[in-house]
Parts: sequence; C-alpha cells; structure tokens
Amino acid sequence: YVLASSWGTGSAQALMDRAVASLAESFTSAVLWTHTEAERARRFYAKSGWTETGNHRQETTWDGLAFPAVEYERVLVSR
Repeated sequence: YVLASSWGTGSAQALMDRAVASLAESFTSAVLWTHTEAERARRFYAKSGWTETGNHRQETTWDGLAFPAVEYERVLVSR
C-alpha cells in the first residue's frame, strides 16, 4: 500500500514494478485479491497489467470483518 499523500508520485508503480520483477525470477504467473469496491486499486492493477479472472470470494480481515474480494492475475516475464 502507498499512503494517500504519495498518490500520483509514481511510488505505487515503482513498488509494483519491483514486486513483479521479483516474482518473475521464480514464477511464470501471479494472482492477487482485492476488495471488490476498491475502485482506485482495481484501476491501478488493470493499468499495471493485471487482469480480472472473474473469481470472487469472501475475505475476512484479522479482526473478523468480512468483505467481498475479486481476483486478478498476471503473466510474469523474466527479463
């Protein structure tokens, strides 16, 4: 996550790029889950090359709150 005060600075994209590069060293694909109503995050994931799979599930936070989540996937290419 990136603090709202850092939105628009490129920090989130830099973190995502590094995470994807690191994953690509060992894996050919990856998945992530996010809150269904997290529209800003979902736009960011789509812009970053992640694709919605159509899978949904109920997530539960550490303190017991439940929320709907949607899955994204990305093919990883090692450079």
